[in-house]
Amino acid sequence: MKDINVPLIGDIEVSVFRKSALKADADAISLYQVEYGVCAQATVEKKFEGLIEKMDAKLQEGTCASAGYTKDDGEKDYKLPFVGDIKFALYTKAKNVQMMI
Repeated sequence: MKDINVPLIGDIEVSVFRKSALKADADAISLYQVEYGVCAQATVEKKFEGLIEKMDAKLQEGTCASAGYTKDDGEKDYKLPFVGDIKFALYTKAKNVQMMI
């Protein structure tokens, strides 16, 4: 999340996303896990899937969005032996806002 100032409007909060550095979706897989109300998701090369899942049995194939976690909550780097640094995007569940009429 980033705050920017727009003339005549004021400060607004925007989400910033990066495109994956991996070449093709066939070469990559998304893994996620939910812990303490926060979902962590990483896209890794498919060849590392089995190794990463063995190291952390809580990781499963899929995305945080598929589990209902869609609100951006930052990122965290995690170092895995034989794989290197993996950047996890962190998400929380968006709060439902009900309008009263």
